[in-house]
This record gives sequence, C-alpha cells and structure tokens, in this order.
Amino acid sequence: MKKLLFILIFYSSLASAQTMHQRAFSTADIDQWLYYSLYPSNILEVNDGFIIAGHTQHGLPFIIKTDKFMNYKWAKALEIYPGVFAEIAMSKDNYLCAIGTSGQKETKSLVKFNFNGDVVWTKAFEGPGDSQGTKIKCLSNGDVLIAGSYTVNSNAYNSLIKCNAAGNILWSKNYDMRTIRDVLQLSDTTAILVGGANDEGDLRKINLSTGSVIWAKQYHPISGNLRLTSIVKGNNNDFYISGKTTIPIVLKTDADGNMIWSKIFDISTSNNEAPKIISTSDGNFVFSGMYVENFKYNIFSIKINNNGDTLWTNSQKDATDGSF
Repeated sequence: MKKLLFILIFYSSLASAQTMHQRAFSTADIDQWLYYSLYPSNILEVNDGFIIAGHTQHGLPFIIKTDKFMNYKWAKALEIYPGVFAEIAMSKDNYLCAIGTSGQKETKSLVKFNFNGDVVWTKAFEGPGDSQGTKIKCLSNGDVLIAGSYTVNSNAYNSLIKCNAAGNILWSKNYDMRTIRDVLQLSDTTAILVGGANDEGDLRKINLSTGSVIWAKQYHPISGNLRLTSIVKGNNNDFYISGKTTIPIVLKTDADGNMIWSKIFDISTSNNEAPKIISTSDGNFVFSGMYVENFKYNIFSIKINNNGDTLWTNSQKDATDGSF
C-alpha cells in the first residue's frame, strides 16, 4: 500500500524571500505514515537533492531521499523501536550521520549511512537515566560531537559526547547549562556551545581536544525566559545568536562573548520560535522561525544587517494546521 507524504520544508533558502517549499509525493518503500519536524536540522541538502530525517507512525526512525525538486527517490526505515531522528548531517568522509533516541529505555543513538541509505554502523550511548540525542556536529577532522540530555529522578541534565569517525567515544562532558541547542566550530581545537539554564541564555567556548570550558557567558532577559537556539559567526570575529524570550530575539557579541546589542522582533503574541540564523552572501543575516496564530502554524523570516536593523520581513500564513 502506498502512503501519501505531504511535506513542508523550512530551509535555508530563507536567505531569499522564499520561505517554504511544498511538495506531495507517495512512497511504497515504507508502509507507514511518515512524520518529521519543520526544523532545518532534519533536512540536509546534498549534491543531487535532499535527505530528510524523521520517524514513522509506529516509532521507527527513517530517512528519505528526494531530488532537487523534492521528487521522491527512496526511503529507508531502521528497525529500532521506538526511535526518532532529531538531526542529520554530513561527515567529512561523505557519509550521512543521524542522531536521535531509541529503545524503551531512551538512549542516544548515532547512525552512519551511505548515500544509498544503507547503514554502515549504529552506536548507542546509554546514560544514567533516559537520554536523548538532539544535536550533531560533524567536525573538520572527521570527529563528531553529539549534544543531548538525560533525566535522573525527574531532573534534566545536558551532555556532550565527542566520537571519532568510527563512533567510538573520545570524551564525554556535562555542563551546568541544562540544554545545548547549537554548536559552532571555530577552529580545529575550539567550538562555541549555545544553550541555556533556567531563565538564562548561555554561551560557552570549549576546547575540542578535552571538552574543557575556556570561557562561559550568561545573558539575562528583561522579562521571561531567554532561550538561545542558533549561532553564526560574523565577518569581524563576532557572533549573532537567535532565540526567544516571549518573542524572537537576536544577540550580537564580540569574540569573547561580551554582548554588543540585543534586538527583539514583535512577530506575534503567541508561541514564537526562532530556531535558526544564517549569514547571507551580502554580509547580512536572516533568522527564521514559527509562530501560532488562531491555532495555525505560521512561518516567518527576517533579514537584518550587522546592527540588527530590519531589511525585510516575510511570512507564510497558515503553513500547516499542526497535524504533521
């Protein structure tokens, strides 16, 4: 039986005013409904199309291959139950790496695929309690960073694991920042972690050889909780970080994490999210996200300059009713 898969892709083409690709196709490879997130971390652009990661209706993680026009090519599901892929990335040796969660006792899982969707290997990283893999960063030397969390006695903690190209653990660290939502590699030996603890936004520079913290900065919002979600490096060794309080926010810091400015953007009054910021070829920046209005999920993107001034705003109303 064929199932119809209707996808809404919220992708880095947001650098232009086009905010969404929409395409329908059917698949006979997996006889289950397929689900995925609107976040760009679930969508990877490759030379001849896209790879999309998600999970089936019965809790099996899957990947889908399409061409550049979103025409279906193939789909592969893993017999890991229950399981879900949170993010997919390309490794230095041109393989696909997906991070997620699997098993009745939730466990971080890292899977390496070739470009035909065949599994090369699978690694599971058990924690002291239920654990989830939420972020993957393939480093320039072939190693992989895996960010996630684990829960013990209803208390949540973050974790960061560094593996080599074979998936073997090199080191594992926990930081007092509760969540790690993005990783930016600066050099062969350093990276920036973006996340938060309690009501604070958190930025940390770490040594990639050991995982030790070089410096840490916390940012306090005027009101509400500050949730930082994405970071990009500017042209002057500065950083631009997107996130939200009750509404979307962008922060600019210097190379040492000292805040230069912060700007808020009044998109809507309900359930705003700004998960991604990218740099554009003209030296500006686009950040993008979702908001809920009248029970509908809407997509927005805003282009700003290096002073945080708005150059244009684009939105896609009623992108989905949330039933994806």
